[in-house]
Amino acid sequence: MTVNLILTSDFPSHPPAGVVQTIRAVARHPRVAWVAPDSAIRRFRFLAARRAFRGLGISSLAAVDLAPGRAGRLANDFDVVYLSGGHPHDFRSVLAKSGLLAELVGFARSGGLVVGASGGAMQLTPNISLHRLLRSEVAEVLAGRAGHEGLGLVGFEFLPHLNRHGKAFIERVRAYSSAVPHDIVGVDDGGAISVATNGEVSVVGRAVRFRQGVVSPFEAAA
Repeated sequence: MTVNLILTSDFPSHPPAGVVQTIRAVARHPRVAWVAPDSAIRRFRFLAARRAFRGLGISSLAAVDLAPGRAGRLANDFDVVYLSGGHPHDFRSVLAKSGLLAELVGFARSGGLVVGASGGAMQLTPNISLHRLLRSEVAEVLAGRAGHEGLGLVGFEFLPHLNRHGKAFIERVRAYSSAVPHDIVGVDDGGAISVATNGEVSVVGRAVRFRQGVVSPFEAAA
C-alpha cells in the first residue's frame, strides 16, 4: 500500500508522526513543493514553514511561483507537493489561473505524494463549499454549490479544525450533508486522513463522519 494523498487540519503545526514518516520515506532527501494561495501567505508564512519542516527532518522546501504560465515543474523538480492553508475558493482560483491545477492532478494520479492542510487539503475533495457555511445559510450554500468544485481526488468533502467549530456551525454541516451525494469527514487539529493509491483510507486523531444528515465517529473501513 502506497499513501499518496494526505489531508490534515494544520500540518506541520501539530505534525502526526505517520505523516512525517510518509514524507521522509518518499526519497532520501525529499524535495517538497510548498504551494500557497496568495503572495501575502507566501511572503509571511514560508520562512516559518521552512523552519517547521526542517524541525521534522525535511530540509528541502521550495515555494512554488503561482504566477500565470509558471506551471510545468512539479513532476520534474519535486518529490512531494504541500498545499498550505488559506481561503479555499481563492486557492482554487489561483491554482487554475497559474496552470498548476491540471499538473497537480496529474502528479497525484501518477502516484506523487500530495499533502494538504486546511484550505489546501480541501482542494483535493469533490467540492469546497463547506467554508461558505461559516457565513451563509445551508440553502444558499447548496444553491451555489456547483460553482465550487474541487479536484475530486478523494471521494469525500473535508472539514478541518473540527475541534474549533461551535455547535451552530456543526449543525449547518450536518444539514448540508443531508443534501450532498458523498460523506463529509471532519478532523481535529493534529489529525490526518491518508488515502492510498488503492483507495484504502486511514485516520490519525479524532475524526467525524457526516453522512446524509447523520453524524458518527469516522471509521476508515466504513
